[in-house]
Amino acid sequence: MLTEEALILFAFLAGCMLLVLGTLELVWPTRSRHPDRHPYPPITSLQRRGRSGARRGHRAGAVPEPIPGPAPPVTAPSEAEEFAPADARVVAQDTTAVPVDESLVAAETQPPPLPGVGTLPSESAPPIVPAPPAAGGAVERCFALYQDQRFAEVIEEAATALQPGPPFFNDVPASQYAALTGLIGLARQALGDREGARAALVDAVNRAPGGDRATWARHLGALMLATGRDLIARAEAESDERVAALRQAIDWLEVGRASLPGDAVIADTLAAARTALWPAYEHAINELLQRQDFEAGRAVILEALAEPALPPERRAAFQEQFGTTFSGQVGQLTADAIRSMHDEKESEALAALAQAESLLASMPGDGMPDVRRAELDRRLWWGYTTVGMRRIEAEQFEAALEPLTRALRFTSVGEQRRDETRGALVRALDGLTDDRLAVIREIATEGRHDDALVEADKVWALLRSSLDLGLAEEEIASALDRLQRLFKELGRK
Repeated sequence: MLTEEALILFAFLAGCMLLVLGTLELVWPTRSRHPDRHPYPPITSLQRRGRSGARRGHRAGAVPEPIPGPAPPVTAPSEAEEFAPADARVVAQDTTAVPVDESLVAAETQPPPLPGVGTLPSESAPPIVPAPPAAGGAVERCFALYQDQRFAEVIEEAATALQPGPPFFNDVPASQYAALTGLIGLARQALGDREGARAALVDAVNRAPGGDRATWARHLGALMLATGRDLIARAEAESDERVAALRQAIDWLEVGRASLPGDAVIADTLAAARTALWPAYEHAINELLQRQDFEAGRAVILEALAEPALPPERRAAFQEQFGTTFSGQVGQLTADAIRSMHDEKESEALAALAQAESLLASMPGDGMPDVRRAELDRRLWWGYTTVGMRRIEAEQFEAALEPLTRALRFTSVGEQRRDETRGALVRALDGLTDDRLAVIREIATEGRHDDALVEADKVWALLRSSLDLGLAEEEIASALDRLQRLFKELGRK
């Protein structure tokens, strides 16, 4: 048996051991007394962030950013489109693909891909956004607001963070600038402002450093593809807006292809939109010509002819239709002139004829067959000659000169028709000369000899100018003889 002194010694040693263990627990605890309340795991590298996020989970709806590997060398697109928009060309300058380590990302947090779109994020799922780099930063706050779907606050918070400090100075690093601008773009996209989202995402791609550029390029490509598809669908549903919708779709898809030059789905969708554009042009032009809206039809044809990718066979067909719009509109105007003459509205008839003549003169020489042009010339000649003859019958000789002079300009109508016009013009000059001579004699009788000479000189200049129109001197000889006798009466040879 232990003695009483041994028991006391044993108890003393046990107490010392417990005291040492308690001290060690206070200095190096085996388990944390307080749970980690930080909203994000400690960030030591992108790899640790990805593993921590997959292990601990994220806020509902959050999707972690794929972990980029080493940045590959920047290469330009293999085939740059000569008609790509300006913002597409800027984006295409430096876009690299980033490999994704699927083992570092939880499978249940990945967004469903767009049908057949490879690596593009889906608009139906929360987009992949960069995780915030540090607690308390503007990017982290905007990221949290975006995950809570408080999109308007994302835009306001990010815009405030991007405001420059002193004049002409902004100390926001390129990576943070790209992240904030990209979050603005995604927030605008979520709010339905695709134009604003496009501008912000293009800015993010252009300003992002090499390691982050591919992420924002994927978001931009997804937005461009989704918008292009929506516009193509609208073109199929609305025939009146088909051309405009397809042109807009091509514009968006060109930016998408520039941001992701290797994406086959964007390239195929762009090719399909371009293929559908030419029948859409043809349909729009035919409808306008059927409605006899020739001016609007001509504008659409010119727009189609300005397309650099227009196939040669389509170009030839549109050029033929371009001439058809001229002949159709000139024919329409001459028909209006004929109706106005039947209604004894000669001024309206002359206005329609003058407009038709001006339009015909503006048409390119090869824009219409010669036979059709000669037919339209005959219509104009007939209209001008008819108005002139009617005014001669009404003894409006001076008013008859203008339409008859215009009629003589159409040499393609043949000499027989031009002789008819010349005969009418001689009659108008004879009648005008008789009227003027009577007035001049009255002026001379009143003793205004100098005024009478001035008026006689005007008649002489008018008769001489008719020779420049193709009249022979013998055709106006009678009028010239009467004027010579008047000059003798006034004392001038």
